[in-house]
Amino acid sequence: MLNAGLLEELAEWPVVHTTEYTRQSQAVQKLVSEAEMGELFKAMALARNISVLGPAFQRGDRSGMLGPAPTGDES
Repeated sequence: MLNAGLLEELAEWPVVHTTEYTRQSQAVQKLVSEAEMGELFKAMALARNISVLGPAFQRGDRSGMLGPAPTGDES
């Protein structure tokens, strides 16, 4: 989400009142924080016949941190 421009989008939101900005920024923090939803929810892109991923998927690839695929013979 950060790579997709979430912070830039937040910066463009009109600030009507300080409490409204605080509420919005706290919601974004909760969404992207590793201690909150940032590590619990993932994004995946599915596509055919493309050689370059979009900007949201060019940095921060953590797929290497995934464990091996189950083989089905674990008891």
